Amino acid sequence: MKAIQENPLLSRLGTAVEGQEATVVAGLQMVGAKAIVASAGVARFLAGLLGWVVLPVYFSFFLIASPKGWSASRGAALPQA
Repeated sequence: MKAIQENPLLSRLGTAVEGQEATVVAGLQMVGAKAIVASAGVARFLAGLLGWVVLPVYFSFFLIASPKGWSASRGAALPQA
């Protein structure tokens, strides 16, 4: 507090800000809301990127996998007529 009182620039700034608590709070709320929207955009981008990475891996797995293993496992799961 002593440094604020001794510095003329900070002293003028302090007097200018007095009584502006509502404005400061509104500004901080606006910045917080924009930060939340930006983080949602980043999360959406990362989810899309993950989808584009995982999809080719699974697709290549199904292309490489042997169909013989599929029919054997499918026969055990289906009811016998």
